[in-house]
Amino acid sequence: MATTTNPTTISVNNVGPYPPEILNKLAALNSAIQRGTCTLASGVYTVQSVTLTANSFITVRRLAQGGTSTAVVEYEALSANRTAGANGTGSFTIQASTVAGAAVTTDTSTVEYLIVG
Repeated sequence: MATTTNPTTISVNNVGPYPPEILNKLAALNSAIQRGTCTLASGVYTVQSVTLTANSFITVRRLAQGGTSTAVVEYEALSANRTAGANGTGSFTIQASTVAGAAVTTDTSTVEYLIVG
């Protein structure tokens, strides 16, 4: 069974001794940054209830390996598998695949995603 944490925005409170202009820029970005974790089932997971635009940048990285794959695996959030939506109505699918593009259906890794924009 796939699991996920709720997508969250990143707080800019107490980020250090930065000048006000930097803090203001971080605060402006705060609403545009979301992150979360999920556990893949059969190499895929659909993240829901996020805010996405056509230009949102999504990156995914593995936190903990799971499954029986011996292949080199990459994690993708392809544009074709995204649904733009404001105010938490967007979604996207993370999939595990080999470098050659084949699906890795045995992957049950825990991954982290970061959305900007």
